[in-house]
Amino acid sequence: MVEHTTSVQVRWGDVDPAGIVYYPRFFQWYDLGCEQLFVALGLPWPETFPKYEIVGVAFVESGSKFV
Repeated sequence: MVEHTTSVQVRWGDVDPAGIVYYPRFFQWYDLGCEQLFVALGLPWPETFPKYEIVGVAFVESGSKFV
């Protein structure tokens, strides 16, 4: 199994007045992490998807660690 970490800076527009992140943002960040993983493996999406006829990447499990 491959592990990869991507850090995301939470921006002002990502939170409500109480400072709580709007939950759909998590999935945008998961997508960013997945794309960054492919880049780290030397498989950037713009080249890899057409080459191997990939139409998408399914999330099997998602989760977050808050620091």
